[in-house]
Amino acid sequence: MKIVIAPQAYKGCLNSKSVALNIEMGIREANPKLETVCFPLADGGDGTLDVLVKFRNGKIFTKEVIGPLGYPVRAEWGVMEDNRTAVIEMALASGLAICNQENFDLKDTTTYGTGQLILEAIDNGYKNILIGLGGSATNDGGVGAIQALGGIFLDINDKQLPYGGGNLIKLSSINTDNINPYVRECDITIASDVTNPLCGPSGATYIFGPQKGGTVIMLDELENSLLHYSSVIAKQIGKNYTNHSGAGAAGGLAYGLMSFTNAKIKSGFELICEMLNFNEIIKDADLIITGEGKTDLSTLFNKTPIAIANKAKEFNIPVVCISGSVGKGYEKILENGISEIITLEELAKSTEDSFSNTAFYLRSATKKFINNTMN
Repeated sequence: MKIVIAPQAYKGCLNSKSVALNIEMGIREANPKLETVCFPLADGGDGTLDVLVKFRNGKIFTKEVIGPLGYPVRAEWGVMEDNRTAVIEMALASGLAICNQENFDLKDTTTYGTGQLILEAIDNGYKNILIGLGGSATNDGGVGAIQALGGIFLDINDKQLPYGGGNLIKLSSINTDNINPYVRECDITIASDVTNPLCGPSGATYIFGPQKGGTVIMLDELENSLLHYSSVIAKQIGKNYTNHSGAGAAGGLAYGLMSFTNAKIKSGFELICEMLNFNEIIKDADLIITGEGKTDLSTLFNKTPIAIANKAKEFNIPVVCISGSVGKGYEKILENGISEIITLEELAKSTEDSFSNTAFYLRSATKKFINNTMN
């Protein structure tokens, strides 16, 4: 019997490879005769650099960049094993995790550091660049990234706008003359499974802003700023991606990249599966075990477990999900291709215990599942 182990990272606890290896250990403790294949995955968000570069013999580089709060941070980027494709995980330069739970104003956060990583990849000669979007601390429409690439955004007095989406309401004109000329020669792929537009009730600000500390008043201000920003771009640059599916990813970074470069959005999960030949791995599997930190209604919106379940249907393979915990609406997942959800909290003494001892409970939960179903 062949079991493919394909989890995503347990955010804040273990990367996807560690999750996969601990599940594999649990299987072997229960039944060492079972064939296992570890295949950690990501969807363009958390863990993308790990999955595409770190875990597969690529090269990792580190650069000091401007973080989301405007002060320097050290961010990793990498090159895949083929030495042709640079991989950037925007959250490592402009992500919420960098903010360390500090109080910050969402109107002031910037994607400038992500732009610096793009520039670094270009300066090192890479023309194929994959940018994973997710986990951002930003809502600046990608203006920070474009500023880093050389774009100049001016107010009515011809003064450059400071960092942050909140300042875009003052935008009067855009100068693209100093954008690095090699940017337009690059094949830039945005890996994201977000389908939200830039603006509107289902846009970047109102859907994702509250998760980043945005208040009602702040969100209204940001929405108006992004609407104004997009109208200026439409008039001066001649591109209008405001309502484009996925433009709202990472606080509108996808919108900014599409507006000022030749970037195109692709499903992060599908792209990574294609790059890593996932179909070939699972076609003869008898079971797929996936996992995530928390399973709830949001899992339905193309998160890795559901995306795997949809792919498994093509091969008629059952899928089991091992999650740290479950939340509101998790039952819906069982109606969408996941045959069983196992939670670590079933075995742990508390949520804190589960979080602190994730590896142990992953092995224990897996071992219990195998003993109950296959021995």
